[in-house]
Amino acid sequence: MRTIVAALGVALAAVALCVAPAFADGHGKPSPNVAEPALHAGPVAAPSTVPLTGQSGVIHLDHDLTLNVPAGWKFYPPPVARNYLQRANAAPPNGDILGLIAPASERVDANDAWACVLSYGQIGYVRSESASGLSDPNFENDVKSARASQNRPFEGFATPPAFDANAAVLTWAERTAPPGAGGRDLRAEQKALGRQAVVGFSSIGAADQMPQITSAAPVLLGMLRFPDGQHYSNYNPATDQLSSYDLPGLITGVAVTQVARAAPAQPEQSGGGINGVYVAIAAGVVAAAGAGWWFLSRRRPGGDANITPEA
Repeated sequence: MRTIVAALGVALAAVALCVAPAFADGHGKPSPNVAEPALHAGPVAAPSTVPLTGQSGVIHLDHDLTLNVPAGWKFYPPPVARNYLQRANAAPPNGDILGLIAPASERVDANDAWACVLSYGQIGYVRSESASGLSDPNFENDVKSARASQNRPFEGFATPPAFDANAAVLTWAERTAPPGAGGRDLRAEQKALGRQAVVGFSSIGAADQMPQITSAAPVLLGMLRFPDGQHYSNYNPATDQLSSYDLPGLITGVAVTQVARAAPAQPEQSGGGINGVYVAIAAGVVAAAGAGWWFLSRRRPGGDANITPEA
């Protein structure tokens, strides 16, 4: 019996020695020479470098937009635009990123290059009547408060906001760092308004590059073509959706509905509106009743309400 038990023990030990390597690195593999990947994910590998192959000429973009990039300029696909924003430590624009536009002489992967990020937001028709809010004395403070809530730096306007009603374009530029800080401390924005959407041109660079960025602004806008029937002037109030953003909201990034929701409720005025009328009527009835009681009491002996007045 002991011999049988010993033999079984030897056999089980041999099996354990054979099986153990299969579980040593995890769940095991058919080949004992291939280790199982770790159960916990390791560091994520950096994304592969996107080739910096720009394009010129007519380029068809999403949302039926067309870009006509002239000689001396290059258009790059969205991954290049996202990489550029990341290297520049710049906030991405709202909406879909369509790509990057830069002078052909610029290496957009260089630390000192300036470029323009193209974006698209289908937010509805933005009314032009709100343009007066751009010149409000407190508007710059409103933008500063909005940027603080968005964790974005804002040192003030480098170019004050302006709306060109004929071209349906909103423009402004903001400083993202104090003067002399260096780096990409300038962000110049152009918003081309369409019937149902807004196309943004966000030019990011250094303050000393502002002359080039400013002179390039009309060239960038001239590249864009909305599809037929989708221009700002094609707006149909009977069928088209109004945007929840006004022109100041395109700069702050805060919708009008959010502003209205955040505004404190106004207390009711006791003397105004329908409620005020009801209060006034009630007060008049009470006053009339009191005067009548006082008059009858003066005529009745002892002021007893149960004594019938003399005929």
